[in-house]
Formats: sequence, C-alpha cells, structure tokens
Amino acid sequence: EIPNSSKTNFVTSLQYTTTLTADLDWFTRTDYTFEERNFTTVTNTEEIGNRKLWNARAGLDHEDWRFTIFVTHILDVQDPSAMLGFPDLTQFNETGQNPETYALTATPGRAAGAEVIVRFGN
Repeated sequence: EIPNSSKTNFVTSLQYTTTLTADLDWFTRTDYTFEERNFTTVTNTEEIGNRKLWNARAGLDHEDWRFTIFVTHILDVQDPSAMLGFPDLTQFNETGQNPETYALTATPGRAAGAEVIVRFGN
C-alpha cells in the first residue's frame, strides 16, 4: 500500500439555501469525511486507524454581508491524523540499538464559532 494514503476515502456534503426576503438568503451545510486506516511508514509496518470528520454551518447571506455559525469536528474523535517514527537516541535496547519512538499529530477537537464577512464593492 502507498504510505500515508487510505485505500478508501468517502466525502459527502449537503447544502440547502432558501430565500427569506428579496435580498436575504438562509443557508445550511454539512460535510462528512471518512478515511480508512493507512500506513505511515514506507515499510507498511505502522498504521493509524480510521478517521471520521463531521462539520456543519448555517447562516444568513445578504448582498453586502454574510453571517455564519459553525461547528467543526462534531464527533470530537481525537484519532491521530499522522504518525512519525524515529529512533530514540537517548535510549538503547538489549542489542545496543536505539528503540523506535513515535510522534502523533492529533486531530483538532470540536470547535464552534461565528464569522461575519462584509463585502465592499463588486
């Protein structure tokens, strides 16, 4: 298998927009991503598990501005998104070799917020 590449990825989005008034729209959007486990070394000996990401947003859209509220990583799953293996130069095992040590990059946790975009000119 190709390192750092999942065999199966699945991404889907759903968006809905409707007009509230002559110059104001309401919108909502949700995104879901699934990434199957993948190997993180060229020898395919170390792997990280499946990842699932779900995001959502909703808001109002005007010709001159846009207001959005959002939640990212709704499932709040803290699976690692990357793993790097390297020798631990501060220790030796029984054969005199440096043991492998790993650094994991965690997926960011759930976050919520709001944003305002103001449009100037065309």
